[in-house]
Amino acid sequence: MGSTLHIIEPTLRTRDGHCASLVECIVHECRPKFDEIVVWAGRGGRLGSIEGACLQEYFPQAGRKLVMFHLLTRLLRKPGRILISTATPTDLSILRLAHEFVRRPKGRAAAFVHWYTAKQKRLRRRLMLEWVVKGPQPIRVLTPTPGVAERLGSVGFRDVHVVPYPMVWNATPAVSDDAPRLLVPGGVRQDKGFFEVVEYVAWLKERGLSIGIDVQVTLGHYRRKLQQDLEDAVTRLREIDYPHLRLIDRTPEKEYAEMFRGRVVLQPYHASAFADRISGVTLDAFAAGSPVIVNAGTWSADEVRRTGAGVVLGATDPQTIHAAVEAIFADIRHYREAACAASELKRSEQLQSVLAQAMAE
Repeated sequence: MGSTLHIIEPTLRTRDGHCASLVECIVHECRPKFDEIVVWAGRGGRLGSIEGACLQEYFPQAGRKLVMFHLLTRLLRKPGRILISTATPTDLSILRLAHEFVRRPKGRAAAFVHWYTAKQKRLRRRLMLEWVVKGPQPIRVLTPTPGVAERLGSVGFRDVHVVPYPMVWNATPAVSDDAPRLLVPGGVRQDKGFFEVVEYVAWLKERGLSIGIDVQVTLGHYRRKLQQDLEDAVTRLREIDYPHLRLIDRTPEKEYAEMFRGRVVLQPYHASAFADRISGVTLDAFAAGSPVIVNAGTWSADEVRRTGAGVVLGATDPQTIHAAVEAIFADIRHYREAACAASELKRSEQLQSVLAQAMAE
């Protein structure tokens, strides 16, 4: 179609977490619709490159909002499509300001809003979004769940599209014959249940059990108190000296998918943060044919109930987690087959490439 897609992801600097995988999947899905794709990422990382896209390491760690405004005003002045790949209400506000600054924009922008909970900063955030929808240019909003689309619609957004979360779904994975082992992937975060994972490992050690478990311990940047608490939790995990524990200090860049093979993925995510929030880790597990253990009240729990590809926790204490682990390990082939079937189901749901079509229109 002779046009360019600009993907803006200011926090993208490394392969840690799921951000890099998300951007790569968006590139993969949108490549047939665009002649050129440019990814605007953070400076000073170790990304290397993104296949099918021109990578621009553009955003500094400080002053990202001002830099975002400057970049949007540049891009809106020329033809092309713009996608803010993990958009927040603040990003939407910056986009509206950029539209007002560029009075006759040639480019068209969209925002991928992964979650929106009205409980967060309730009145101020709602008023911010109501101000955004009254702007001179309509903002196309993409969202992965009907619940988020409904809440954004209630604020006033009208050009809202529900699209499957971008993933590269290859052929249905083979059912692994490897001995099962637990995996806790992704960066260290409180709302992803890292403290609960530490308690579980300590519990395993105290009882002399031999459950193999791999835990990723890459730290992000948080408020000072929370940062210290998470660093202390990682230190405690290292000091437990559980012989069946393997710590992953950084996300493998080329072997990321292989990290899931033969594993049972433990996700004691907090329902307060993930009630209607897509988990890329759950999708990565399905893509590898790996069962999951998830907390009740989360989007992942809904997917497990729909597919049978794991166990839903009623609580996140060590005894409850261990009961779920034992249940899956005891019938591992059944759960692996269910995870492979879930992979096929998700792949079929994404075949229409709704996101790429929404960006190209």
